[in-house]
Amino acid sequence: MITTNIITKIKYNYILLKNRIKEDEPLFFATIKKVCIKIAIAALAVIGANVTLSLALPTTLITILSYMVAVVVAIYGTSSLTTKDKE
Repeated sequence: MITTNIITKIKYNYILLKNRIKEDEPLFFATIKKVCIKIAIAALAVIGANVTLSLALPTTLITILSYMVAVVVAIYGTSSLTTKDKE
């Protein structure tokens, strides 16, 4: 009984999350998402070029770019969950 109740809550939360992602978002957060994609692509391009072309860029730079990608993904995910107020 307890397991069924937990599974039901998980399914309900999943549906809420899925519906929230599909809703319209404010212009500000749509712009943030676009900027996040551009930053992530640039950072991943530098990391990929370093590995593919053996550029031997400083480890500190690669570490900073890796963290930047992680932060951008978190910001993108958060801005995806914002929705317009229902009037």
